[in-house]
Amino acid sequence: MQSLVKDLAARKGKQVPEEGFTKALVMDNHAEVDVDVGTGWITKLTETKSVTLGTRAQMDTTFMVREVQ
Repeated sequence: MQSLVKDLAARKGKQVPEEGFTKALVMDNHAEVDVDVGTGWITKLTETKSVTLGTRAQMDTTFMVREVQ
């Protein structure tokens, strides 16, 4: 991963921050799951993934609800 970031930075003419790669990159993943205890089926799922590299950040959220018909 570190070499990938260095290669990408070099292509963009940027430098990896002096504090180093591990302090510049932050990855987080959070999930909340609601389960119907009687059936074991997941009824609702929310997952949020975030990546921060230096001053740039991206967050993606996935939300799913099971509908019974």
